[in-house]
Amino acid sequence: MERLFGTDGIRSIAGQFPLIPEFIKKIGYVSTTVLSEKSRQKSGKMVFIGRDTRASGEEIFTSLAEGINAAGGKVIDLGIIPTPGIAYLTRHRFSGVSEKKKVLAGVVISASHNPWEFNGIKFFSSQGQKLPDEIEREIENKLQIANYPSRC
Repeated sequence: MERLFGTDGIRSIAGQFPLIPEFIKKIGYVSTTVLSEKSRQKSGKMVFIGRDTRASGEEIFTSLAEGINAAGGKVIDLGIIPTPGIAYLTRHRFSGVSEKKKVLAGVVISASHNPWEFNGIKFFSSQGQKLPDEIEREIENKLQIANYPSRC
């Protein structure tokens, strides 16, 4: 498999590999699993997801959320929001509840300046920063395992 993560997440024409529903579920599952292992977070694995206004965003969100939930994550849908808003809210752990809770990750579904038919998935660490290259590589490596995950 080619590298999935580019300089700013995973980008492609929506509806073409890797942005197809079954693979997006795997991306959600594997990324949540890897980030949970790295954080040693056992419960309350909250993942913020926001998106831009592209037509494909809702379908990508649904598939990604299904994979995240299958890995034990709890998706918080932030709706349409600019990319820096996801990073900020993830870093400062604003979950819409009265107390701050640890957020496992933030995700934005956007292809930034690319044409409308493109879309992308960009992950932010719990600190609101782009994932380190090593973690992106680990996610890519685990995505190559045949039939992984079986319950997604």
